[in-house]
Amino acid sequence: MSETVGRRRPLPAMTNIGKASLAIGGLAVLSIAALRLYTTVAPTQDGESVPITVGVAIWLIYRRWRELAPTSQGGVAPLAYLLMATSAALFIYARVLDRTTVELYGVVGLVASLIYYLNGFKVVRGLAIPFLALIFAIPMPTQFIAFLTLSSKAWATNEAMVLLNQLGIDVVRDGFNVMVDQYVLTVKDACSGLNSLISLTWAGLIYIYLRRSPPWYYFLIMAAPIIALAETANLVRIIILVLLTHFFGDSVAQGVLHETAGLLMFAIALSAVFGLDLVVYSVADWLKARKARER
Repeated sequence: MSETVGRRRPLPAMTNIGKASLAIGGLAVLSIAALRLYTTVAPTQDGESVPITVGVAIWLIYRRWRELAPTSQGGVAPLAYLLMATSAALFIYARVLDRTTVELYGVVGLVASLIYYLNGFKVVRGLAIPFLALIFAIPMPTQFIAFLTLSSKAWATNEAMVLLNQLGIDVVRDGFNVMVDQYVLTVKDACSGLNSLISLTWAGLIYIYLRRSPPWYYFLIMAAPIIALAETANLVRIIILVLLTHFFGDSVAQGVLHETAGLLMFAIALSAVFGLDLVVYSVADWLKARKARER
């Protein structure tokens, strides 16, 4: 019986022309994606953090790739070609129709397919979290953003009104307008908490990955509490701004304290994520130790 039975056959040696073509093509696609991010996404209010997000994600991918590459075996060539062709078709389709989100997803797919071809599935799986961190730089579809924004604004505005009335503050809600005393405050899309939710999830993901490098299901366990913390922080921010308006007037609430309240609540929520991670990980270690003692 052949010794290669049950083993992955090595990839055929790539010629210098093939390597150069692959490198040139990859650099061209990445340059187009970087230009798209710089001209389309970064100038928007939601894209202010894109350079940081992309920079950290690329560093994580490079760092982890170097760790895993020595143990790689190479992927199945036909499957790699199919993945590359699918991602390239998606990229071209989105480029022609000017669909930024789909175009950038196609670029990520191309990079992942190339890494799979060179290093195999094990390396791609090890890069799942760095790739997820990179995806955070890609704007979500417009309809999905509108749905999340509307839902988040509606929940936060309604709960804020309920809590403020219970505190004895006479507040009236008219849609997304909050009327307190002679002032009318509008909960705009920028105040929906969606940016805080995305930023907090990204920061928590990076922190947990660098500190713990836990299995994938640990991130799923932490996802729900992180979302809850982000929504709660936005709710508290709205309450603080209404109280500032009630006691000190609209000029104070809409001045420097408006941004300060948002930054303060984000810092508190991020600290809560760090503390929650410590608690969850400690409980998990305790359960493992207890199970080991029972054995």
